[in-house]
Amino acid sequence: MHAHVPPVFWPVLWLYIFRLWLTLLKAALEGRETVLYTVGRTGIIYVTHMADSEAERRARCPLGEDFDRTP
Repeated sequence: MHAHVPPVFWPVLWLYIFRLWLTLLKAALEGRETVLYTVGRTGIIYVTHMADSEAERRARCPLGEDFDRTP
């Protein structure tokens, strides 16, 4: 990551890496399978996608396998 972020922003980068680590830890505790993120040129880390947690998947009430989707 340092190769893409100018040295003046490295303290900001380390702060956001710590916050990303906390986010990934919380996502793991909630049962989320994937978290995608990107690092901006100023060191800010953006979470672009976070998979649904187990509770969110259960709340969605998926349809049975025998459900016919044809109109």
